[in-house]
Amino acid sequence: MANHFSVKKPYRGSLALGFITLVLLLACNSYSQAESHSNTERWREIFLGGQKIGYNLDARQQLGDEVITTSTQTMLTKQRLQKPVMIEEVLEYRETVSGKPISLTSTTRVPNANSTVTATVRAGKLKLRYGSGKKTSRASYKIPKHFMLVEGLRLNLLALSKTKAVSDGGAVERDYVSWNFSKNRFDNIRVILQPASPMDRSATQGLLWELNQYVKQNDDSYQFKFRYYTDAEFYTVRVESEYLDEPLVSIVSDAASAKKRFKPYDHLASQLIASPFRISSVQRKKHIRYTLKPGSNFNLDVPTSSSQSVRWDGQTLIIDVCEDCGEEPAPDQEALDQALADNRWLQSQEPKLKAAAKRLLKKNMSVHKKMSRLERFVKNHMTGEAQFVGYASALEAYESRIGDCTEFALLLASLGRSAGIPTRLVAGISYSSDRFHGKQDVFVPHAWVQAWDGVQWRAYDSALDSIDSGNIVFGVYHGEQGEFGRIMQQVQGIEITHVAGVRNKTSNSKSKNKSNKKK
Repeated sequence: MANHFSVKKPYRGSLALGFITLVLLLACNSYSQAESHSNTERWREIFLGGQKIGYNLDARQQLGDEVITTSTQTMLTKQRLQKPVMIEEVLEYRETVSGKPISLTSTTRVPNANSTVTATVRAGKLKLRYGSGKKTSRASYKIPKHFMLVEGLRLNLLALSKTKAVSDGGAVERDYVSWNFSKNRFDNIRVILQPASPMDRSATQGLLWELNQYVKQNDDSYQFKFRYYTDAEFYTVRVESEYLDEPLVSIVSDAASAKKRFKPYDHLASQLIASPFRISSVQRKKHIRYTLKPGSNFNLDVPTSSSQSVRWDGQTLIIDVCEDCGEEPAPDQEALDQALADNRWLQSQEPKLKAAAKRLLKKNMSVHKKMSRLERFVKNHMTGEAQFVGYASALEAYESRIGDCTEFALLLASLGRSAGIPTRLVAGISYSSDRFHGKQDVFVPHAWVQAWDGVQWRAYDSALDSIDSGNIVFGVYHGEQGEFGRIMQQVQGIEITHVAGVRNKTSNSKSKNKSNKKK
């Protein structure tokens, strides 16, 4: 393996549930047990910026020739004008004692997204089943080489620790493949193993190894995710990362200390972006030019559309938003097919959703009339309390009637696809002049829908009253939780330095702003 590779800066933010999942996945992947024949458990406390935000329980048992590793993470999150909400994430891995994968299961327990996904290894494929009982959907993926779960990774690390390079105090790399539930895909992972420094070893009893974990990106670079420290048998002692420029640390503890009462984590406050000044409703109906200063880890390819043009001026991002500020090429057939496809989050072929769309719409309606009617239906249907956690699918949102903007958007996009209308979701920010979570005149994370009407991608939003120039799009996706989180984690580092009304549109908004990539 190569000793040098390109490394990007670490993740610095995400939506709460995405952040929780990252911690949980790492903790489980680094799990091991010194006495592998026994059934044991270990607790860990999780701290962000020195404040406790949750705890984790790792459990391992061996049943005959099968090893079962379970990691349960619990977190209390603060809600807008509501009681705190408890979030629980559970990952279960089943393997042979030699580390051969058998199955893995992810379970999410929050008020609006109690869901389970099970992936079983069978005949060289990973067979996924979403849901439980009769309400299930399925998918299948060919398993690439070097696919590992928890025990397989542990055994590989044990073997690496015995090599001469590591014994001599050096570092050794190991590449493997893992399954990413939030992105519904395989991830290429690189782990670098080396002895912990004398300072780290003396500070924590039993700490012996340091491992740095990286994820391969689309450009073949590797992005740092976590650093974790283990004992001699690769049992996790400490995990380190960063979230919104704050240190994120997970430390081994006892059950009583781990479960000791702690304050709810206020994840909403960390996602609000201040506006330089108040933007009136009249101004938001006109052309607005935004000047933004992205964070140091920003690498989004911000899209241009019929209502948004984008250009870079050095390290400054300039975005014009109005009814016809930009131009976007018509989608090709592949893009249209993708905008009609059924997937894990947009179950457009689900009988319940197809029946609802058929009941609401008439064949002779225009695309705009159809989407407007579906938009109103979703707004009236989603009557439950808004929960700013979790990530439910369109079907789950339809059945529970609970959710925030993501569930509203997923349901609307799925109903559009059920009616044969190409739809896609967009992630960005929306201006709020009202007091939101204790703050006023801020931009809040938001998701809404765009539908192809044969001429342009037109915006629809069931969660807010209207889409206007107070909305900025930072990415387009097709319902994937991981993709939504990837977009929003970079948006959180943005500063809006200037907002200006453009009285007379110039040709600059279409002719000069065609490049939307950072130079």
